Amino acid sequence: MYDRQSGYMLKMLTLSKQNCPNLSAGIDDLIASFRRLRNSKFWPKYVAGGLMVIEVEGQPGNWHPHIHSFIYSKRILWEEILKNWKKASKGGLGVYIKNVSHDGAIYYVTKYITKANASDEFSDIFEQAMKGRRMFQRFGCFQNVKLPPVLSHRKCELCGSPHWITEWDIRRCQRAFARGT
Repeated sequence: MYDRQSGYMLKMLTLSKQNCPNLSAGIDDLIASFRRLRNSKFWPKYVAGGLMVIEVEGQPGNWHPHIHSFIYSKRILWEEILKNWKKASKGGLGVYIKNVSHDGAIYYVTKYITKANASDEFSDIFEQAMKGRRMFQRFGCFQNVKLPPVLSHRKCELCGSPHWITEWDIRRCQRAFARGT
């Protein structure tokens, strides 16, 4: 767990940019923008750490990758984070920030980690764009925070394994089986 600090609270922070035609390039740009924000002089004044997940919505030619993060920070004015996000992202589209409880944060993190990030129709494009990338990342004082795996209460539909298996693994196996790979 992270050390609790006086004046710091857990917040949900969503950062987005304009839609992009190329998903892989859009994700690269989003990750680089978030890295620039974390490396700015503004960030360490307010944020002790956090974690982030990448979510993708849209369809080919009109992708909307964005970041959902949970930050452990002092009070930050929305206008201040928006100004710094626009600078770091070279024109970022929007920022959403709100306080959340610890239980609320766990719920949101597991929701975004286990959510299918693209419809089955576009899952191959999404998997190719995310190949070699982390969808989930910790930073700052959250580097050592361990999250419990989100597990299914059913057997694998393909192999019948009675062991716990994540919903993500089930969907990934189903797509591979459907492709015959």
